[in-house]
Amino acid sequence: MNAKPNPEKPAIVVFFVIFAIMLIASLMFIFEGGWGAIYIFILASAVSIVIAFLFFSYFSVYYKWSRWGLAAVILFAAIPLLNLFHNDIIDYYSNKITPKKYKNYKNLFNSAPYHKQGKTISFLSKREGPGYGSTTTVVFLNDKNELILIEGAERLYKYDTYGNLIAEYYIRQGYYANAVMKSCYFDSRNNKYLTWAIDGDTVPKPMSFLKESAEWNDSESEAFFEEMKQTTDAFFIDNEGYIYRKEPENKQLNDLKVIFSKDNEWYYFFLPFNRKYEERDEYDFLRGLISKNKVKSFMNFEEWEATKRDSKQLKGIQLQYIANNNKDFYYDLIIDKVTFNISDYRETETNLHLPTTYFSTPTETMEVFAHLKLYSNKNLHYKLFNDRDRTYLIKDE
Repeated sequence: MNAKPNPEKPAIVVFFVIFAIMLIASLMFIFEGGWGAIYIFILASAVSIVIAFLFFSYFSVYYKWSRWGLAAVILFAAIPLLNLFHNDIIDYYSNKITPKKYKNYKNLFNSAPYHKQGKTISFLSKREGPGYGSTTTVVFLNDKNELILIEGAERLYKYDTYGNLIAEYYIRQGYYANAVMKSCYFDSRNNKYLTWAIDGDTVPKPMSFLKESAEWNDSESEAFFEEMKQTTDAFFIDNEGYIYRKEPENKQLNDLKVIFSKDNEWYYFFLPFNRKYEERDEYDFLRGLISKNKVKSFMNFEEWEATKRDSKQLKGIQLQYIANNNKDFYYDLIIDKVTFNISDYRETETNLHLPTTYFSTPTETMEVFAHLKLYSNKNLHYKLFNDRDRTYLIKDE
């Protein structure tokens, strides 16, 4: 029978080789830093594990302690590998046990336009979808029930009541739009506004400075504001103080500019900052500054003056299945008895077990489930669907 090999000298060599490799990698990591040093440290660790694995594998045939060492090396290597590939393993397992019928569900972002039984779901904006960022800023209806889409503060689109694009306008440089009231698009920096959403006019109109306010002190400005709030049908406050303090009419060097409607004209004056002008939500988070009849996008359903109710009654958005990885989920979007089968990727904070919430006015309804929102209006022959700020139009073909 052959004698057992002596592991003493190989063990010393292996120890010093691993020590030298890890020492050099550690010094580079400490003194050099950066991704290059991180990659070298990871590579050095992997090489050290391989050397130790080969050493213990060879002597495991002869010595019990070597078998324990081999097991320790395998365990030491397995832990980071499991952490590294944990999500991939879970996703693979989840995909294997997901019922086959859900394999035919479509990812809406990658599949739009999605046609089914005479209806189509498509991106509202031609600049959304794969290859583009999510650029929708504001979506609202004018007095003619024409849908106005403002995209990235500079592109304006108009749709008729059947969801057909009927006009578009690109605002050139130099117009700093920051608010919409009564379908007018305001540039409060330059005291102008556009009425394109109302009448198609692309020439900015001037706002008028409230001349009597030039002589007011702070108390008089605040007193007028409190009175104006009750009499005007629309106003908003903007707070670009570093811009407004430079305007010659702003003799008090106030930070706030108030734009308001009076006798179908638009005026502005300046106001000192005060926290009482802040608008906060039910959790005391700042929404902005107070306003009246400032256009709010249909997506900001929390700001609606609407009736809110929770319900587990199945309606337009119906959850079907949550995958085992707790990320992928599948739902049906039911529009006028046509069922769209959609797959989605759940965000971490999304609770898919919440009931559906409805916000409603006499003419509008917003159905909200997790991060999905379905908007309908009695005056429109289409619906809007929103998923993570991407807006889709659902209409007859």
